[in-house]
Amino acid sequence: MRIYMFTNVFRPKVGGVTRSVETFVEQFMRRGHEVLVVAPSFPGAEENEPGVFRVPAMHGALQDYSLPMAYPGMLGEIVADRPPDIIHAHHPFFLGTSAHKVAAMLNIPIVYTHHTRFDAYGAYFPRENGFLQNFVVALAVQFANVCDAVIAPGAFVRDMLREAGVAAPIHVIPTGVDASRFAQGDGAAMRAKVGIPPGAPVVGYLGRISAEKNLDFLATAVSHVLRQLPEARFLLAGGGPYESELKQYFQTAGLDKRVHATGMIQGQDVVDAYHAMDVFAFASQSETQGMVITEALACGLPVVALAASGVEDVLEDNRQGRLVSVPDPQQFAQAILEVLSLPATDRDALRQQCLATAQAWSIDRCAEQMLELYGELIAQNPHSSSREADFIAAWDAFGRRLKDELELWKTTTAALQDALQKMISE
Repeated sequence: MRIYMFTNVFRPKVGGVTRSVETFVEQFMRRGHEVLVVAPSFPGAEENEPGVFRVPAMHGALQDYSLPMAYPGMLGEIVADRPPDIIHAHHPFFLGTSAHKVAAMLNIPIVYTHHTRFDAYGAYFPRENGFLQNFVVALAVQFANVCDAVIAPGAFVRDMLREAGVAAPIHVIPTGVDASRFAQGDGAAMRAKVGIPPGAPVVGYLGRISAEKNLDFLATAVSHVLRQLPEARFLLAGGGPYESELKQYFQTAGLDKRVHATGMIQGQDVVDAYHAMDVFAFASQSETQGMVITEALACGLPVVALAASGVEDVLEDNRQGRLVSVPDPQQFAQAILEVLSLPATDRDALRQQCLATAQAWSIDRCAEQMLELYGELIAQNPHSSSREADFIAAWDAFGRRLKDELELWKTTTAALQDALQKMISE
């Protein structure tokens, strides 16, 4: 199978979408499939990276994201040599729109994964700009409805999409975790690298450092832990637009000397960072799936998290750590302290439960589910086996392209109307 993935976010940017795309690409290629990732250019990205087509992009327009700028003829250039059998879009706009045009042009199926919760979009727009937020939400729904299949990372997202008006077929397929990759890490080396004393209890966070991750709450809770446990340290792994604000919070609180930041990390450094922690703290309430949680569990690392979508799909309270149902920083801090104070035998039992849960979220199973869906969609396409030679298939592809271009224009108009109506009703 030849699979093209279109994403607005990719390495060197670290985050859930990047990890999801990378993980599935690796699994598909292991199974002998050909994959091309179409992504924006980013500062620091590898040049002439195999299996990646970089689209010129503007930088800094959307916080620390890149804004892809598809030039005339780009879509034909992407597919000229080796046309794909299926397209997978990971965003509903920018390169998501380009993905849909390629699918229509070639008369092939398109799959869309909804990675972001609707209410999380608010972090990217001014509070008073409800119209723009409503427009983005409505556009995502309309885009999903012109795709052949929609992927929801969990049951909560599936139900949310249905309630929002998505009528296209929805399949629940999480990204999963490669447990073998996270099993071995050098936590001691990472601690030494960032200046954490040997033997210090370490509370950690790893992921994108941005406002929608509820990091103000997490910082408040962690500060309670650091004050009650003077030898404890906080490991902040990752990067993002909220990093300076978070560091300023701890500096104002007089705790900055006990906060250790890795900056943007990739590869084995990510694994080593997890292994440098004694408990993983996660306060986000905007997740579609808890990818960093399953990664932490694959390291045998107990988790303390707020009960929320994506998180509750993975964790059970007192089984892999603590699932805190009340969003109170002091209660969250107390849960962290409870995990840190467990005797060695209880901590070992907790570690085994974490590892067992990670195995249940195997990437092998998830990748096979995705490939099975791809195969079904390709088989359902009446011209999939002869589209390059069959004049009728080419004519149908041209007709579908015109129809879908009109449909995309109509979805944008409908999204604008929905956003206006919601703004008026509010």
